[in-house]
Amino acid sequence: MITSLSDANLYKVLGLFNDLWYSSSVPVDWRLAKIIPILKPGKKPEDVSSYRPIALTSVLCKLFERITLARLLKFYMRIKFFPLSKQFLSHYKGCDSLSSVLLNKILTARARRNLVYGISFDIQAAYDNVWHDGLLFKLLQSGIRARLFDPLGLIGPVITSAKIFLQRLWLQRLNWNDTVPLNDLNDWLKFLKDLPAVNKLEIPRCAIITNPVAIDLHCFCDASDKAYGAVLYLCSKNESGEVQTNILCSKSRVCPIKATTTPRLELSATLLLARLVSKVISIIQVQINHIYMWSDSTIALAWIKTPHEKLKTYVSNRVKTINTLCPNFDWRHVNSADNPADLISRGTSATNLVNNSLWFHGPTFIKSEISLPVDTIELNNNEFLNVVKTSCASVLICNSSNDFISDILNLSNSFTKLCRIVSYIFRFIHNLKNPTERKKGKLNISEIKEASNFMVKQVQLSAFSEEIKGLSKGLDIKQSKIKNLAPFLDEDNILRVGGRLQKTRLTQDEKHPKLLPAKHRLTKIIMESFTKGIYM
Repeated sequence: MITSLSDANLYKVLGLFNDLWYSSSVPVDWRLAKIIPILKPGKKPEDVSSYRPIALTSVLCKLFERITLARLLKFYMRIKFFPLSKQFLSHYKGCDSLSSVLLNKILTARARRNLVYGISFDIQAAYDNVWHDGLLFKLLQSGIRARLFDPLGLIGPVITSAKIFLQRLWLQRLNWNDTVPLNDLNDWLKFLKDLPAVNKLEIPRCAIITNPVAIDLHCFCDASDKAYGAVLYLCSKNESGEVQTNILCSKSRVCPIKATTTPRLELSATLLLARLVSKVISIIQVQINHIYMWSDSTIALAWIKTPHEKLKTYVSNRVKTINTLCPNFDWRHVNSADNPADLISRGTSATNLVNNSLWFHGPTFIKSEISLPVDTIELNNNEFLNVVKTSCASVLICNSSNDFISDILNLSNSFTKLCRIVSYIFRFIHNLKNPTERKKGKLNISEIKEASNFMVKQVQLSAFSEEIKGLSKGLDIKQSKIKNLAPFLDEDNILRVGGRLQKTRLTQDEKHPKLLPAKHRLTKIIMESFTKGIYM
């Protein structure tokens, strides 16, 4: 952490240390430590004395201690405060020369027949042997691990590997006394041994060519069953036609523990890419000619290019956010083999990443607009339609139930108004089904009559379902409470009252009125309208 600070910040730390030195005080937090018990080799786990406590203190505290110790030693060595015989543990003092001095003192005392008192000091036995590999694993398990300072994500695939390993470790929920799985320990030690390979990386500080005349931004994303990520590249061109492509930044996340589908993970990757691109655009200080957004998921691309109102909630919310962050951006399809984000979604070792041109410079086709892949997407209709909302017209047709009628009847106490409401609903459905034969203008008599008959039929189905079922099959309804009314079904399947008025000059509704239950809300509304003289 300290080595990653700038010179200005290092001077601030130095000023803090000098203030502490002159004030003879240190922060209280520096006196606190996190204690990790490490089991000594060959000891019993149930015995408290079998553990060696490892104290972890603040990094700034350790640095301050070392600086203070170095200053004190330098001062005392200059004034020769320590005798030569007591300097055997001092820095830069060889053990061989000091052992020779000690031996001469013993031989001289023996020749003079003087008494010599000696103390045997076994340095190796003075310290417990700690299993260092186990200590590294315990530090990792407790969340205390070395930080890789990579704010731009230039070694993103390496960090992804560590993230995936940490998630796998967390899922096992190991306790302190549990035996560390050998395969996990070996994987972690292999990662640590391979990590120094990143020191061989040489990444140019400037990501664009000298005197550029055109700069494009190419953005890639991908997802696997372990993680998903995004990576950005700047493609710059100068007046002589030279082209340079360099990585700009990247970002990754591990997949949620709860299982989800691959298309949803790919959509999460595009959302992560959109947020990263939006952030970069807001802070970058160069003029970008064109922004290309690349993904190897045809489903995710189809969702992004679909109006979010037509998609189900999960996909709709993310598509809306993507299009808000990156409005009208050029989304394109790329083959998985040419997608550098595949590396950050799966992770790789530091050794494999060092010389990986695809990661640090992107695919070769981004250097020229002519060589860009043609955006041809073969969409799997089943996967795409799985998240498309059912149209409102279908919902209205399927929901011809008592609940629908009850909701309609609660809208008004006027039968005329209810007929108009239902008529407009039917007209809306007709226009959706027949866009070339749309109905417009005022409602006609046939539309009003259709709406009136629809409401009556639905009420009859709820009140006289058994009677209607029997009459439709030509059966006698002897057990019905309305059998004395000689009911029958007309050509519109509406239940009407029978009788002996067929040859009269009355209208059909007067000779054979429609049959409705006495206490139903529709019956009451019609009766009120009849008394007001407005029943149709």
